[in-house]
Amino acid sequence: MTQKEIISSREIKSTMIHRSFIFIAAACVFVWLVTRCSIQYMNAQSTGVLMAGLWIFLGFYFASCVNAAKWQVATAAGSGVISFFLFEMISDHVLAQGNSRGMYGVEGNLFWVIFIGGAVMILSVLIALLILRKITARDIVLLIMVLSFWTRITIVLYTPITHMYQHDMAFFTNDKFYGTHDTYILYTLKNWRLLDADVRDYAQFYQPPLHYFLAAFVVKINSMIFSSQAANYEVIKIIPLFCSTACGLLIYKLIRYFRISGPGVVFTMCLTMFFPEFLILSASVNNDAVSVFFAFFAFYYALLWYRNPKMRYILLTGAGIGLSMMGKLSGGLIAVPIALIFLAKLCYQINPKARAAEEGYGRENIKISGLIGQFAAFAGITFPLGLWFPVRNLIRWGVPLGYVNTFEISNVQDVSGYSALERILLPAKGLSSEVPFVLFNEDAKDYQLFLALSKTALFDEKMFQQDSFFMTAGSLMLLLFQIIALASVICLVVFLIVDIRRGTYRYEACAMMALFITEMISYVGFCLKYKAVCSMNMRYVVPAVIPMLYMLARGISALNRRREKEGIKGLAVKITLYGVCSLVAVFSLLTLIFYGTYWIYFVKTGAGIFD
Repeated sequence: MTQKEIISSREIKSTMIHRSFIFIAAACVFVWLVTRCSIQYMNAQSTGVLMAGLWIFLGFYFASCVNAAKWQVATAAGSGVISFFLFEMISDHVLAQGNSRGMYGVEGNLFWVIFIGGAVMILSVLIALLILRKITARDIVLLIMVLSFWTRITIVLYTPITHMYQHDMAFFTNDKFYGTHDTYILYTLKNWRLLDADVRDYAQFYQPPLHYFLAAFVVKINSMIFSSQAANYEVIKIIPLFCSTACGLLIYKLIRYFRISGPGVVFTMCLTMFFPEFLILSASVNNDAVSVFFAFFAFYYALLWYRNPKMRYILLTGAGIGLSMMGKLSGGLIAVPIALIFLAKLCYQINPKARAAEEGYGRENIKISGLIGQFAAFAGITFPLGLWFPVRNLIRWGVPLGYVNTFEISNVQDVSGYSALERILLPAKGLSSEVPFVLFNEDAKDYQLFLALSKTALFDEKMFQQDSFFMTAGSLMLLLFQIIALASVICLVVFLIVDIRRGTYRYEACAMMALFITEMISYVGFCLKYKAVCSMNMRYVVPAVIPMLYMLARGISALNRRREKEGIKGLAVKITLYGVCSLVAVFSLLTLIFYGTYWIYFVKTGAGIFD
């Protein structure tokens, strides 16, 4: 890679994404105000407002892409009023069709209007821009993000916050010390202080408090604005909706950090924005989403700091690690690859020849004294933010720093009868190949770590065995995902070797590998220590997708650069490129259909909140 291809300091400055975060936050607030984050609070008017908001945004965006005149822009804005009445009329019609089965009641009919209407609008803009040839790769990525965000809204609206749809949740019925995430939130909402007792006696109260105070704050604000909905805890989903969407944006910025463009960024972002784990996180009201977001945030700013070692970058990195640990203590794992980045920068500054090479690659240098000062500032933020809560519990009640709440493992979850070799290396036996979902049965249960990791990455711990469409689509999604994941791991190894030899992204590549290895070691160790099916969930190692997505983007980009070659090699490159891109596109489309229509499963089967 030439020096011209390396990101300059000026380009790094332009990658500040605070404005994008503000825009995502504003969109989430709009969704909250209109929908209250649940279909049960919606009617024809609120549906019209929601759809009109999307219409106006797409109208302005389309006008900007085609360099429209001012009167055309005004027309695009004014048409939003027409769209409101149009969708209100459509919503009135579908509501008049009567109750749907399952938990949604008559409001469940609105899903047809929201998901299908929104998807058609977004795809229409994309197709129109392609026909007019007024679109760039960046525009395609943005519209993919919008479509993904709209799918997340649908998921937020149809996913309840009660126990059978969440992890470690009850029914938000009391603030007693039952020890689930909802009682933690209710206790915080009532008392606005930490539990003054040994957290080992109260299950989920061992978790750091950041998410729970944020959740309580959102519920309080909602009750102040909508006094008749003081008990609407569904609004908590606005937090994971923001976090999961912002994670996608951070992945995009990480890919662009390495100057990847064209098909590499488009198809990787397609996979990222429709990666099921991120969609699932968008409606998960436990503390996973908050911790994952700040871990992504910290890693991104650590890379920026490595290229341009400014104080604000390292402070943001430290704040990201600390806040990730305040969300969930395991968020501190992101500090391992970041420590490697810091060590690399220190080594380069000590060696004059290496320092000169760094400047040649567009990386700025810093005096050793300044570097030590930044490290001290980093420690001054990270350690207090990340460790104050476990240290408090250690000092007051002797709770070990790495304490994890344990539970009695039921027979349907117990995998202690399988050896470490069977669980890590050997193929799974005794499991039906026709069921792509995680199995919890005494006769047959998932025990193989990486098979369970793949299943939970796609479907969490949900099962859809009562419907043939979801069974078939799920099986195909699992097959495609395993192929894509294998390709990403191969790229991870290949490009690590390439980068070490060339030196361009040597330490960034090592940091990516360190991130992947750290998360996988943590995952394997956790699963072997806590021998339950639910311990093998992808939600415990979400940051591992960062290096896999990045390496997939590099692989596609490398193939795209070589597709003009002639002969057998050129043909092989083209077949591989088109094959990988097709796999990603089909997988993303299946995910869109699967999770966009997830609610139909509950309507068709009559499943409900109290079943």
